[in-house]
Amino acid sequence: MDRRLLLPVVTVIVAVIVAAVWLGMRRTEKTPESPALAPVGTAPSAPVTEPQRRARQVVPSARRQKTYNFGTESTAESRAQLQEMLTAVDSGKELQMAEAVSRMPSLETNELLEFAAKTYATTNEPGYRRDVVLGLREQNTRRVLPLLAQAARDADPEVRSAALQVLGAAFDAGRAAELERQSKEEAAAEPEEELTEEELKEAETAEKEAEIDETLTEDDNQQIVDVLLAALADEDPDVRAAALDAIKHLDGDIQYTTLQNALGSAYPEVQMGALRLLFKADNKDAMELILAAMESDNEQVAEEAALHVNHKLTQDFESAADAKAWWDKNADNFDYDMTEIQSEPLDIDQVLD
Repeated sequence: MDRRLLLPVVTVIVAVIVAAVWLGMRRTEKTPESPALAPVGTAPSAPVTEPQRRARQVVPSARRQKTYNFGTESTAESRAQLQEMLTAVDSGKELQMAEAVSRMPSLETNELLEFAAKTYATTNEPGYRRDVVLGLREQNTRRVLPLLAQAARDADPEVRSAALQVLGAAFDAGRAAELERQSKEEAAAEPEEELTEEELKEAETAEKEAEIDETLTEDDNQQIVDVLLAALADEDPDVRAAALDAIKHLDGDIQYTTLQNALGSAYPEVQMGALRLLFKADNKDAMELILAAMESDNEQVAEEAALHVNHKLTQDFESAADAKAWWDKNADNFDYDMTEIQSEPLDIDQVLD
């Protein structure tokens, strides 16, 4: 063979081999698992069906129920790229599909959501569906919720776990975007020095994004609760663990409702996972659920709940009923974050002593 033709042929062969190896790694890669939860004892009581309403978050890592999308909505360049990627997916050729999915981060918001929805709906390969879902990590919760709700009920457990992982990440991404937006607005409102043209453009973008109402509605919240409750009852333990991990990132009523139901789960490790989240919360809503957990049919849950209550309230209760009666009488002596309120002002001698 002519030596001038040999180098291009070898280059093509090497490229095909590298692409095939990358594809194999992507298809066999597992969704990261949440930390293992310790197994516990006997089955608990039935799940709660009428959760109490709570206006504040239970787990303190979550702060808001409003999130914002990132960056530009759409561009002509992004639209053109979207069409190329959809053509690759429609071809059915694995290497082209894999390359298209890997280009998701370069799309603007509108095109990214369109590509994800169409690719998820058309591919029969679970690995691609999982990768498409994971590509939505930094998007607004409300925008990706329809696809995440669908993916959370996928036939493949890795896809279900990925949907729950992205659900939690979307809340975190929204908070980060909101903080950045507020910072830009404040800088534009009270500039210490003359703003550059680029800074003025960023402030205008922040103002436009602020006009987009991305607040989760009651229907959105209910859909998220439904997804989480179904995941907590999933037959796959990795999916259940992913649901517990997602709950840490969510807000207000969603957290309270899911944790309350999780304490009544048919799976002992779900009960323990929920109890541990409540231990970290350290607020009055969490305390009420922990007091209820002292009466759990699961002995380990009941024992750990009792130990926490005795330690937190600096008491030595003989029963769950005693603890509940004491709390009903003394709850007003604590603020929401479980800091004890001094009933009467201390005089100066008491302070000095």
